[in-house]
Amino acid sequence: AFVAFGVVAASIMAVSEREPALFVAFVILFACFEVFFFGVVGALGKSMLGALVWWAILVGNLLASVAMLGYLLRAHRALPRTLVGSWGGVLREGVVAGLLGAMLIAGAERQPLLIFALVIFFTAFEVFFFGAVVIAAKWVLDELAGWTVFLGNLLATAAMLGYFFKGHRALAQRLTSAWADDD
Repeated sequence: AFVAFGVVAASIMAVSEREPALFVAFVILFACFEVFFFGVVGALGKSMLGALVWWAILVGNLLASVAMLGYLLRAHRALPRTLVGSWGGVLREGVVAGLLGAMLIAGAERQPLLIFALVIFFTAFEVFFFGAVVIAAKWVLDELAGWTVFLGNLLATAAMLGYFFKGHRALAQRLTSAWADDD
């Protein structure tokens, strides 16, 4: 069964080089195989489930899947560029921006005044962004109302701040206590 699964997975990967949309079938195949595997182990191997915890089996299967995917992607080197395409730069920028944001929040935990510098920097960035859109990409404002761009940025900011403050509760508590002390 594992050999057959490997052959089917390798075949889908090979065809995915010509038709990248079939990579979704590859992901679905992995998910179905995991569900099938847990079903078979649950039905036939009750004694084995008593010896192993379900998450240990899941972690083992995920590690094997990552190793198999790494091997198949090494054999099909053009596939990642085909799948990611022009989004490669966007993904890279998102990762870098996220890492920079995390570093800045971690720095703000040590020095809370950095938050005010971040607010000033963010405000300057927003003004620069809207200026750049008005000057260089006026067509965006022809397609979208200005308030929708502003609202989208505001919602994205709220989501990022919510995410960061959820993970850095001490910073949020220090900031609220610092503002309460000023009153």
